[in-house]
Amino acid sequence: MVRFAIRGPKYEQFMTRQIIYLMAIVILGFSLVACEPKKISEINADPGRYMNKEVAVIGQVT
Repeated sequence: MVRFAIRGPKYEQFMTRQIIYLMAIVILGFSLVACEPKKISEINADPGRYMNKEVAVIGQVT
């Protein structure tokens, strides 16, 4: 990291902070994508997959 040493410690702190923020946004994005909604019919079709897991049901009954 010779490039950071030439530009100074404040630049290094700035870049470190930027990298941390970027990593946090990427991790948050992946966690939101991982929470894919399932239809009740999919849960009923394969109940063993959801055994001993917490399942929340959100929506309207029609």
